Amino acid sequence: MGNMTYRIPISKFTSVNTNLTLEMNASSLVSGYLCGLISSNPCQHTTEDTGSFTDTTDTQGTTYRWPVMMMPFQEFTYHFRLARPGQANCSTAVQQMGSLFTDYYFQFYWLCEGSLPDSKWNAVFTLGCLRIPSGF
Repeated sequence: MGNMTYRIPISKFTSVNTNLTLEMNASSLVSGYLCGLISSNPCQHTTEDTGSFTDTTDTQGTTYRWPVMMMPFQEFTYHFRLARPGQANCSTAVQQMGSLFTDYYFQFYWLCEGSLPDSKWNAVFTLGCLRIPSGF
């Protein structure tokens, strides 16, 4: 595999800073990392720090639940890396992709014209589980 990207639309009625959980399931033991948050085109003036999401690890396992937040940007991408235990992390050379690790990008984008929704709106997100095949 190597590199997987999922584009996820966000309703204009969803509040900024809404939390949701991405769940990833692997068929074998892996190490999981949140390697970054990439954002573009702020929807409004913001002081959000997107540089604090680097090389964050979770424990080894077969199920990962990552809390993520709806950011005040037109588009934002969470970058995760799953690797064989002890074989790679966020700083591993991209040339090793596919053999030692697989990168997953969850690209969220707002379905809105102009500004972000008012915070009085609430939303419930239901994302299916991502199944990661053996040997990714």
